[in-house]
Amino acid sequence: MNARRWRLVRTFFLALVAGVLAFSYIGYRTARAILRDIDHSLPDLSWVQRHRPGKITTVYSREGKIIATLSEQRRKVVGLAQVSPHVLRALIATEDSRFYSHHGVDFYGIGRAALGNLKGGHSQGASTITMQLVRHYFLNQEQSYWRKIQEALLAQRLEKTMSKDEILIRYLNEVYFGAGAYGIQSAAATYFGKSAKNLSPVESALIVGLLQSPSGLSPYSNPKGAHQRTLEVLDRMESLGYLTGAEKAEAVGRYDKLAPKRPMQASNVIKYPYFTNYALSLVAKQIPHNLLYEGGLSIRTTMDLRAQRLLEQEVTSTLNSSGSGYGADSAAVVLIDNASGEIRAMVGGRQYSAKDRFNRAWQSRLQAGSSFKPFLYATALSKGMDPESRFSDDPVKVAYDDSSGTQRTWEPANFDHQSKGQIPMREALKLSRNTVAARLICYTGIDPVLQMAHRLGIQSELPQVPSVALGVGEVSPLEMATAYSTIARGGLFVPATCLRSVQTPQGDTFRLPHAWRDQVLTPEQDAQLVEMMMRVVEEGTGGGARLNGVQVAGKTGTTDKYRDAWFIGFTPRYTMAVWMGNSNHKPTYGMTGGSLPATLFARVMGQLEASTPTPTFAGLRAQPQKFKLCKISHQLATTGCEKTYQERFWRTAPTQTCEECEARPKLVLTSLDEPQYVLDEAPDTAPPVDPVTSEPSEDFEQ
Repeated sequence: MNARRWRLVRTFFLALVAGVLAFSYIGYRTARAILRDIDHSLPDLSWVQRHRPGKITTVYSREGKIIATLSEQRRKVVGLAQVSPHVLRALIATEDSRFYSHHGVDFYGIGRAALGNLKGGHSQGASTITMQLVRHYFLNQEQSYWRKIQEALLAQRLEKTMSKDEILIRYLNEVYFGAGAYGIQSAAATYFGKSAKNLSPVESALIVGLLQSPSGLSPYSNPKGAHQRTLEVLDRMESLGYLTGAEKAEAVGRYDKLAPKRPMQASNVIKYPYFTNYALSLVAKQIPHNLLYEGGLSIRTTMDLRAQRLLEQEVTSTLNSSGSGYGADSAAVVLIDNASGEIRAMVGGRQYSAKDRFNRAWQSRLQAGSSFKPFLYATALSKGMDPESRFSDDPVKVAYDDSSGTQRTWEPANFDHQSKGQIPMREALKLSRNTVAARLICYTGIDPVLQMAHRLGIQSELPQVPSVALGVGEVSPLEMATAYSTIARGGLFVPATCLRSVQTPQGDTFRLPHAWRDQVLTPEQDAQLVEMMMRVVEEGTGGGARLNGVQVAGKTGTTDKYRDAWFIGFTPRYTMAVWMGNSNHKPTYGMTGGSLPATLFARVMGQLEASTPTPTFAGLRAQPQKFKLCKISHQLATTGCEKTYQERFWRTAPTQTCEECEARPKLVLTSLDEPQYVLDEAPDTAPPVDPVTSEPSEDFEQ
């Protein structure tokens, strides 16, 4: 080769080398810039050090029994010492055999996987346990080189801040094993009902094998696939020396004896959902969602397990045995402890299900019917009336202005369309006389009655119309139980509550809403009302709720076309509101509050009160006194009274004797022996003023 040609070759070679070096330098600088940009875009790994997997929140009954566990994911965090060594060996054998020798990225594994992919045409993974963990924490499941680079860089960085054992237990506590189980402890409990520490080699192989495809290899939906994958894990453990041939053979032989438990359908376990979900709804108003479901809280409720079970059993039994006869398919019941205001039990329907989760005990708004009347009578007593105050039971017409200013009239009628003449308030409430209630609200005024209802415990908005006296307002069973328990408590309002405490795992207690109190009725007024309501049970429309040896007061309620049937009653210890009807609010077949609701009350309350002696109501005698009264004047009968009846009194005995029978027409004989009627002059009585019209109403003429 001549010199000239040699110079050309050398020049070309030098230019080529220079070009390669320049290109390499540019590529190096570009790659370094890209990696720097990637590195700057990566998240801060200090979060991993602070992160703690969500803990399970537990809900307890008043006895300390677990009635619910809550978590976004079913998970229980454990330490490495609480995990079977077979689990650790199975995991490393199948997911990352060089886990303890690499620094986050297994370059040997990457090369092996790449070569295997070229030879066999099947995709092989090379992600280490560390890479899988950072992908779980920070990255999505996107299959791209960009995401792989991010994953590798994060893994290397993570291994500089955490030990191998820390990474391993974080991984085991975080990953999903199928069937709603997150973390190895929940997986062990879900599939085998044991702790992770006690898993055998074959159990460990089955659970770890699920990581490849938690749903696709489930022993429930794909038993053959789960079996095959378990054998693959055992083979891998043997090949790496984690199992001897004999140990592997024993594990294979035990597979057919495995009996994985059926998985739960949800991560949250809630017993007695009507009560529990109501309690959780109140907690959720005070505590953020993530803290409720991931904070490991201890929520202690007021539920009485015996009472709750009894309530559910009796509601189901009553509807199954008698509901169809009345054309009723649903019920709602609330039980409150009078002394504390604590809700002991709650049932919001026939049966809680995925199709019907509506809790009629607190979410529904239903017309109260005559069960609203005690609030009216409480108002009258607070205005100076007493149980002996008399009103006419004759037909009545009430004029009033509606919300638009239009004048309207209201003509309520009694259930029997009859009149009992002048009757005292105690008799009118006992027999639930509508016309007396209409006259009474005209005496008290509408607003005072609404205010009384709200002070006693009704929270729903009530209509400002005279017919509110007959319960046209819509309320919930919980509100009615709360209001009646105020009466049972001597007129002292205490908000009904279902929560006792909410604590963090560190023992800190959340402050619950303050239970303010209000003395709505004086003890004297309340005792009068309680005695009147006892007559409803002893001699009136609520006879089905009577209990031997136990004082019971209450009131029935039945709405238009028998759509709603109520009995709300109380003993000195408990208050219970019962509503029965249809979930679609169709009319029933003549069901009244004195029928199924009253008898359901009696069955439940009878069992609750049977175990211990029941006290008596404050201000009332344990045993009533009986007096003979005149049916005309409803005062103590004399020899001149032709029609009489017996009445019980637990508080004060009547003192006035009948004088009206002396003023009635007397039969006298003339010389012609023809009967003549002479009417003695009766005392004048001024008609009351109708507060609705502010004018004397002719409907109240005596």
